[in-house]
Amino acid sequence: MVAQTTTGNRFITLTKALRSIGGAVCINAAERLETLSVSTTTFNLHLRQAGLGTSDAALLADALQSLKTDDCTSLNSFSLSYNAGIGDEGASLIANSLPTTLPELGMVGCGLGDASGEALLRWARKAPDLHTMCIEQNRFSDGLRARFNAFGRRRANFLMVV
Repeated sequence: MVAQTTTGNRFITLTKALRSIGGAVCINAAERLETLSVSTTTFNLHLRQAGLGTSDAALLADALQSLKTDDCTSLNSFSLSYNAGIGDEGASLIANSLPTTLPELGMVGCGLGDASGEALLRWARKAPDLHTMCIEQNRFSDGLRARFNAFGRRRANFLMVV
């Protein structure tokens, strides 16, 4: 195991989850988190094309919950795009764990349907800082797509791609 460098224990739960999931994308993300300076107040977590499935999403959801109580840390951009194995169950777990301070979310091509779409829409309504949400190439019904688009139109300077 790689020793924590300058961040101390700030990301220990998240880095443990990423290392447990494994694969190059997650290991690289864990290593980037471990090298962040103690004074870093925001970070991005992009796990695109990492081969993630539902059980991996569950580990990430638990780790995201640990970040909510850390006032020094702010997740600025979070992407799980192109992980088709996440599906409705995994995406619902993620949606219920996302910090409401998140400005950017990407879940393109993650095998999402209306169940997880509803969870994401509920979260988005509680996320006042959200300005970008890219969730295209999923299996949303036309009705849910229309609701996402209507949500996006109600916010100034908001990018919604569904």
